[in-house]
Amino acid sequence: MKVLFYSNYHFNTETFGPYLEMMQTHLNAGDEVTFLTCNSELSSCQINPFHSKLVCQTCISTRKNGIACLNGNVKEISISDILKENEIDAHLDLINYNSIEDFRNVVFEKMDIGIAVLSSVVSIYRDPNPDLKAHASLIENQWSSAMWVYEAIKKEITTTSYDTVYVFNARFATLRACLRACEFKGVDCHVLEQGRNKSCYAIYPNVMPHSIEHVVNLIKESWVTGSKDKEQIAADYYIRRSQSKDERDGVYTESQEKGKLPEGWDITKTNIAIFNSSEDEYVAIGKEWENKLYKSQADAISKITNEFRDNDAYRFYVRVHPNLLGIFNESVTELYSLNNKNVIIIPADSNVSTYTLMFNANKVISFGSSVGIEAAAFEKISILAGQSFYRELGSTFNPKDHEELIELVKAENLEPKSTEGALMYAYYLNKFGRDYNYFKRKNPFEATLNNKKFGPSLPYLLIRKVGRWKRKRNEAKVKLENIEKLRKFRG
Repeated sequence: MKVLFYSNYHFNTETFGPYLEMMQTHLNAGDEVTFLTCNSELSSCQINPFHSKLVCQTCISTRKNGIACLNGNVKEISISDILKENEIDAHLDLINYNSIEDFRNVVFEKMDIGIAVLSSVVSIYRDPNPDLKAHASLIENQWSSAMWVYEAIKKEITTTSYDTVYVFNARFATLRACLRACEFKGVDCHVLEQGRNKSCYAIYPNVMPHSIEHVVNLIKESWVTGSKDKEQIAADYYIRRSQSKDERDGVYTESQEKGKLPEGWDITKTNIAIFNSSEDEYVAIGKEWENKLYKSQADAISKITNEFRDNDAYRFYVRVHPNLLGIFNESVTELYSLNNKNVIIIPADSNVSTYTLMFNANKVISFGSSVGIEAAAFEKISILAGQSFYRELGSTFNPKDHEELIELVKAENLEPKSTEGALMYAYYLNKFGRDYNYFKRKNPFEATLNNKKFGPSLPYLLIRKVGRWKRKRNEAKVKLENIEKLRKFRG
């Protein structure tokens, strides 16, 4: 069996781990393993968007030291070994700066290059509506790099008959190019991703980990084949979350004051809690994740609350996601611009308890965040105004349009949906993925493979740690600056 692994960055051990694990698995099976990688050729990737040579060398050092820990021989080739950059047409003429919608819809063959590059740019800047022309240089570099990878992999899997290709995540431009090249050539592509925790990984055959259809099938299969105590395992998950004890995605609620409600909470009103999400996480994945009801979450909240502008019987509490603390862009300022006496904005840094708010609200509206399914698990009326993995599991109300959503908000005798879908979802989150046999992560810089330590060589390790410290310090500075900007904006 011949297998090809493609990766253009190995900077963090958590993203390199699944590659090494599967390489060792295939080597143990006697398979022929080839590793296609980057030796600083690409002008932009997700971990090194502006092509710092120092970051490149640290990444390469980590890769070499990790490969050296494998038991068996791996053939390493580079992008430029297959194609030189001047041998490909990057099709920069396809870039459309007229609007984000025009940009995201650009497709070349199987490569959805527009949304792939947009996904990279959105994530780099944490802005769901980036100024395309202001980032033209980055966009062109991401675009060129992705097209180079796409063409190189097409050539490689045409020249050599591989049974399987592996890539990590496949969301961002230079990674999605691998999945799309395989689709174009009809070669199986297994997409690697982290599993339920940092001790395991997951494999998604021929789809991104973000595929709603695929993940829903996995959720249902997991539930059908689950253990006898699956309901208790799922229920315990939600209890841990409500107590800020679950760390799978980071604890955003641990600094909040347990039991604290917004000032002026009035139980005689119909209190609707609206929980927004980090919109940059969903805006550029693919059509499955497009919101069919509203153009944005701010647009949704504005339209929903305006329906009740003159109805004093309702109060809307908008809990801004804590992950948006320190983010200052249009998607955030639009929320704080809502001008309705019935709307109370709970800032990202507020110590108002998310769970106390959820438990006391008459109804909950969300856009795909975990709180939407958590509310359903606790038998709250949960209205989903966006896309999510849990959308079709039967525990949330999924209005087909704005009018139906308003009817759900107004309905007086609405009963909560079944909690079974919520339990299915939680059980899956507790169980999905495969345990590592050979790889063990220590921290973002260091790990072990086959009980051998690896990471960047010592000079690069020191540079990596200093660089991380500087980056964290700069991020903290920018965060404080943005918090101050938002404070002034809010007046």
